[in-house]
Amino acid sequence: MRRHDELTGLPNRVAFLERVRALRRRNVAGSLAVIDLDHFKMLNDRHGHSVGDAVLRTIAARLQATVTADVVVARYGGEEFVLFIPGSADRARALLDRLQTVIRQPVECEALIISATASAGVSALPLSTGLDQGLSAADLAMYVAKSEGRDRVIEFSEDTAGVITARRELAKTVVSLREQNIKLEQQVQLDALTGLRSRRALDDVLGTMCGGAGDAAAHCSVAFLDIDHFGHYNHHHGDDKGDDALRQVARIIQSVARRGDMVFRKGGEEIVVVLPGATQPEALHAAERMRMAVEQAAICHNASPTASVMTVTVGVASSHGSGPVTVQRLMERAAGAAMQAKVQARRNQVHAA
Repeated sequence: MRRHDELTGLPNRVAFLERVRALRRRNVAGSLAVIDLDHFKMLNDRHGHSVGDAVLRTIAARLQATVTADVVVARYGGEEFVLFIPGSADRARALLDRLQTVIRQPVECEALIISATASAGVSALPLSTGLDQGLSAADLAMYVAKSEGRDRVIEFSEDTAGVITARRELAKTVVSLREQNIKLEQQVQLDALTGLRSRRALDDVLGTMCGGAGDAAAHCSVAFLDIDHFGHYNHHHGDDKGDDALRQVARIIQSVARRGDMVFRKGGEEIVVVLPGATQPEALHAAERMRMAVEQAAICHNASPTASVMTVTVGVASSHGSGPVTVQRLMERAAGAAMQAKVQARRNQVHAA
C-alpha cells in the first residue's frame, strides 16, 4: 500500500522512482514524461471533489490500459502523472500522442459529461543523465506546453534548456492569468445561486434559429418551468430556505434532463430548458419527467394551495412541423402556456403551447 496510490490504484511516486532506478541499473534507457490534467482545480471547484476523483480514476485506468507492460506509469501527485518509456524518443512521442487522444475522450460521471485535456512534457533519459535532472527537464517542458495553449506535448531539448528555464516563471504567470480569465467567464455564464447556466448564457442562444433547412438544429423544443407559489414559500419559510429549495429544484432538473439539453435559470423561480433535436412528444415526455422528479423530491411547501410539497408548472413549445423559428420565440410560447395554466388553476402539470 505504501507504493500504490489509494485513489487510482497506480504506483505512487515512491514506487515509480524505485522501478525506474532498478531499470537503469539494468542499463535500460528511455524517456521521462510528465502529464498534467488541464484546469483540474476549476473542475473541482465547479463540480466537487467526488467528480474530480472520478475523473482521475478514469484517466488513470485509460493510461494503464494504453501503455505496454514495459512502460512504468504512476500518479506523481495531485492531477499529475509520470511515465518512464523505455526505448527511443520516437516511441515515447508516439505513445504520448495516443495518450492525449484517450485522455480527450469524454468522462461520464454523476450524470455529467466531463471533457478533459492534458499538457505533457517529455525528456530523453539516457544512462548518462540523472533521474532527478530528467524529471526536472520533463516538468519544464510540461509548463511550456501549458503556456502555449495546453492540450499538447512539448519535447525538452538541451539546445533550448536555457530559454525554457528563463520562461518558466513567465509561463506560470501566463497560465495563471488564463485560468483567472476562464474562471471569470465561467462565473458570468453560471448562475451564482443554483449553478445552472445563467440568464446571460441564455441570452446567447435565444437568437438561434431552428426548424428550417440549414439552421443550427433541424428542430428544437423549449420547456419553461415555473415553481408554484414560490413567493408564498419565501414568505412562510424565509428567503434562506427559499434559496435552498431553489438550489434543490435546479439540481433535480439538471439531473433528469437529457444528455445535451441546456438548463438555464432565467430569473427568480423560472427555469428554461432548451432541448435540441427534440420533437414535441419527446419534449413533453422530458418535461413530465422533470415535473414528476420535483414533486417526488417531496420538498415541504406548507404554504402552497396546490400541494403539500413543492411543484412546478411547465409549458412546452416545439419548432417541429412549424417552420423556422428562434429559440426566443419558442421560449415565449412555452412561458405563455405555463402562465395561462397558472391563471386557470392548472398548476403542477405539463402544457403544450
